[in-house]
Amino acid sequence: MAEKVSGNNQERCLCCGTVTEGRSFCPYCGFVQVVSMDSAGEQYNDAIRKEHRNEVVSLLKNFSISSYYYRWNEATSQLELDKSETVKLADGKDCDNRIFWSSQTFGQNLPENGQPMKLTLNYTFDSNRRQVTCQIKPVQCDDFWKIGVMIDQNLRLVVCLGNEKNCAKSVPMDLNLK
Repeated sequence: MAEKVSGNNQERCLCCGTVTEGRSFCPYCGFVQVVSMDSAGEQYNDAIRKEHRNEVVSLLKNFSISSYYYRWNEATSQLELDKSETVKLADGKDCDNRIFWSSQTFGQNLPENGQPMKLTLNYTFDSNRRQVTCQIKPVQCDDFWKIGVMIDQNLRLVVCLGNEKNCAKSVPMDLNLK
């Protein structure tokens, strides 16, 4: 059965915590909840919840960003785009309930006046390309930046910028799981 949130009468999905509004299926992750009256039913719900989460996470693949490389043009005294490439970060199973850090490092480019940076990540869900954009207020690190990704307990994506010792995190973001 859907979990009731204390203090109000909203039922939430057992798999991702989304408000189900009285439906037996979750509009976000698609989990179908079974009404149970005993502990055997609760154990069944727990088993299918774990199986459903594993299935959803396994369909999330190829989290990546586009990385741009610039070079200095002596003739014009300006930075110019040299090349761009896609940098793969992780698959869903790599970052399920843990931060998976990219092996690629990036120079720290702290924006003036502390403004957040906009990062756009691409990913695949069930063979369909998707995109999500977040804003992160960067932190200064003793080393180069890395990008980390994590699928949290509610099947939302959290993006980290920094390194294993010091990082900024995005708010958890919905993924397009349909």
